[in-house]
Amino acid sequence: EELPTQTPPPLTPSTSSAALVMTSTSSPAVAAAATPGFGVGDSDLDLFRKQKQHKLLIEEARQKFNLAPRKALEWCIKQGIIPNDAPESIASFFFSTTPGLDKRVLGDYLGGSKPINKQVLKAYTDRFNFTNMELDEALRAFLGSFLMPGEGGVVDRVMENFGARYYRDNPNGRFADADAVYKLSFAIIML
Repeated sequence: EELPTQTPPPLTPSTSSAALVMTSTSSPAVAAAATPGFGVGDSDLDLFRKQKQHKLLIEEARQKFNLAPRKALEWCIKQGIIPNDAPESIASFFFSTTPGLDKRVLGDYLGGSKPINKQVLKAYTDRFNFTNMELDEALRAFLGSFLMPGEGGVVDRVMENFGARYYRDNPNGRFADADAVYKLSFAIIML
């Protein structure tokens, strides 16, 4: 037996998009959603446009950061991507956009010797949760987000922050204090 086929109505200026969708899908729900002003509201469309615009801004911010970090951060603050120049705000931006940032550039910024870099490093490290993680797991999670420069002073600063955070999350663990975590982590990294 041959199945009956449905012939779409002729296309005329008076043919609505809902009628065209209705004939091609035979679903009233899809037809209603395709009708302007029905289903997806104007506020949903505005929200979608804002989200898309924000996503494009974030991508532009990533590209700018990978080329010139300090200028990019200033630009992000002006654009409202980062609410202010507080270390916690910058660290939050890094933490949420890490996948698109160049790990080497991020590591260079976090390892910088200026006071703001040190403050951002501390705030960035504090965003991690190492509760109930073994030391090697925590190190991999932390160091997987950026590429640490090989200079001894930078490694020292980064591992000191890591050690403090790891111990704060695991005070009853295997280590006597944050300094013990720092020393072992530093030794592991330098090997």
